[in-house]
Amino acid sequence: MNTRREVIVAAAVAAGISASACISTKVQESSRMEASITAEAVVRFLTHFEEVAMKEDFSLLEDMIDERAYFRFNDGDFVGRKAIQAVFEKTWKGDPTVKKARF
Repeated sequence: MNTRREVIVAAAVAAGISASACISTKVQESSRMEASITAEAVVRFLTHFEEVAMKEDFSLLEDMIDERAYFRFNDGDFVGRKAIQAVFEKTWKGDPTVKKARF
């Protein structure tokens, strides 16, 4: 069975978190930044993201989500910040047990 950390890291890599978490305009900096991303850094980012999401205020998450981000929830896949915002807000308005199941 996968540990929570392995699942988080695999999800982050599959979702391209490194690309949205490390934006650079210079090619030289880009490769150096990509090399500096560690599993621990991804876990810290996602743990922080989860803590912020529990505050149920999308404005706190907005800068952490790339315009082209891809999120998978129990009821479907959502692409783009506006679609992701809508599904987060829908979740926050719903049943508290659904909220916990989504994250």
